[in-house]
Amino acid sequence: MNDLAISRFSRSLTARAGVFLLFAALTLAATAGLAQAAVTLDVQKTGGTYNSIQDAINAAGITTNTVVIRVAEGTYQENLDIYLASDLTIQGGWNSTFTSRDTNRATVAYGDSYGSEIDISESSITIDGLTVTRGNDSDGGGIDVGDSELTLRNCKVVRNWADDNGGGIWANYTTLVIENSEIAHNITSGDDDDYYGGGLYVYGGSLVIKDSSIHDNNTAADPYDSGDGDGGGVYLKDTSATIERTRILDNSTVYGDYDSYGGGIYADSTNLSLINDLIAGNSTYDDQGGGLYYYQYDNGNNLSIVNSTFSDNHSDGSGGGAYIYTYGEGAVDIRNSVLWGNLNPEDLYLIYDDGTTDLNISYSDIGTTGGDPFTAGPGVISADPLYVNSTDDFRLRAGSPAINTASSAGAPATDLDGIARPQGAGFDMGAFEWVAPTVLDVTAPTATLTTPYISSNVKKNQDFDLSWSGVDPAPSSGGLLFDVWYKIGNGGAWHRWLDWTATTGRRFRGLRGKTYYFKVKAKDAAGNVGAFSSESMTLVPFDGLLGNYIVSRNGFYLNKWTKASNNNYGRTLRKSSAKGEQITYRYKKTNQINLIATLGKGHGKFKVLVDGANKGTVDTKASTTQHRKIVFTVDFASFGTHKIQVVNLGTPGRPTIEMDGIAVRR
Repeated sequence: MNDLAISRFSRSLTARAGVFLLFAALTLAATAGLAQAAVTLDVQKTGGTYNSIQDAINAAGITTNTVVIRVAEGTYQENLDIYLASDLTIQGGWNSTFTSRDTNRATVAYGDSYGSEIDISESSITIDGLTVTRGNDSDGGGIDVGDSELTLRNCKVVRNWADDNGGGIWANYTTLVIENSEIAHNITSGDDDDYYGGGLYVYGGSLVIKDSSIHDNNTAADPYDSGDGDGGGVYLKDTSATIERTRILDNSTVYGDYDSYGGGIYADSTNLSLINDLIAGNSTYDDQGGGLYYYQYDNGNNLSIVNSTFSDNHSDGSGGGAYIYTYGEGAVDIRNSVLWGNLNPEDLYLIYDDGTTDLNISYSDIGTTGGDPFTAGPGVISADPLYVNSTDDFRLRAGSPAINTASSAGAPATDLDGIARPQGAGFDMGAFEWVAPTVLDVTAPTATLTTPYISSNVKKNQDFDLSWSGVDPAPSSGGLLFDVWYKIGNGGAWHRWLDWTATTGRRFRGLRGKTYYFKVKAKDAAGNVGAFSSESMTLVPFDGLLGNYIVSRNGFYLNKWTKASNNNYGRTLRKSSAKGEQITYRYKKTNQINLIATLGKGHGKFKVLVDGANKGTVDTKASTTQHRKIVFTVDFASFGTHKIQVVNLGTPGRPTIEMDGIAVRR
């Protein structure tokens, strides 16, 4: 036994020892009549009940209980061994307190030594919300599973490596279910050996894949190696597989001295059903089946392709889209599908036994063909399907011959995007159902914005509320989003405040003495973007402090309050109670000055001088107390430096003057 085998055996033995000890304890408890409840085990890198996933697996042991291992987000650098586990679930995406779970939270199992990141045997297990990465082994760099039942849900199996088979996953005589998961950037690399299944290798057992993505996987080797390199994305052998609502994209088989079949999928002696799948951008080097290579020889296996799209796949041999070889008993059913725009040289290459193979090709759009001639069934066309984009968006455009021309027989209820079928008078060919817009919206929406002119009118601090709205002219696509910008001062630079928000209002906090300008534009659901609104401005006043702006002062003492209930602006004001007391302010770069005062029964009159000129008298008497009121405004022809002076006239019986702030437009 070499060092590698000894290391893996040692880890497995340690794990199994813990399993058997806990099983013995549970058995004794059961014998004593104690009830066995469902078990929940929590894993967190620091401070948790278990600090590693393997510790929790060991603690789960062999039991008839349902065991849920909850794993907090984080990166766990360890290789996992799971043996004889029953009804075990590993859940990633938990927060640090295990009070909420989101599978978008990164919970990463990261290989720490040579060997499969997760090694599973003779177990029934669900893995939900885990990222499996950086595993490396001869078979199954990410996951090596045998003689088991495994469900992968909301998982990512990415950037793993196998020296032989199954860069991402190697499954042997296993019931494997993959849902809403991603298998990507995995690789197999042979060295004078065979290297199959860059993303996924399945031998025996069964496979179901739904709502998933298998992309950018490959089988690769030195060009002088003598091994085969089949199944860049998926390799299937002697199994039964259903792949539904799944994207198989940009996988490849490269180099190798011998065979290199099936860039996207390789299937040998397998019952294979493809439903609502997009198979695109896959390639083989020097061999057959860029998108799909299917082979069965007199063993009664069936191939079914329904409402699937094969496009932009490439093969240096035959069957850029699909290469199908079927001999003897078995069936091939291609229905409601599109095989178009594949390279070198055919969209479909077919070899079959006319005497015993049940061949049905119907209601499909098939481009170039090769191999044995065949008689097309009803509804088969050969015409440009009019993709939105022939390299990366294979949805149909208006006018496509694939719209409303498929069969309802066996058609799925929804398309690859989850859109209900049919949308029109009939079902559409391919993976995508075309949705006719009711009316095309090409008119940009308009937007308006409202702000208070002076913030102290509505708030006793620098906060103020903005609101905005939009109008999307008919025919409206709705869903308005708003882009809100601001600048400080007339000559300031514009800055984005809110980036395409659906909200129609927000509170803004300004700086005292600043003038803020705002503008907004709207975008509708059709992508039409309108022009910016007219600018709206808000002046944030100076409060009673104003030390740097006071030129001279006689009286007008500063009053300050600490209680939040105080209604003065900034909880400060300048107060005068005697005739002749005055205060003078000077401001630069302004074209408007506003005086803010308190009105009330005991408040009197003051005189205003601007740049030395008498501008009149202001009376601050009112029947009720009113705070933060604009009592005087002066405008200037241009921006410049100006002085403003307030002189208490000592009104008999009501000599009090309270200056609460000054708003300056800049």
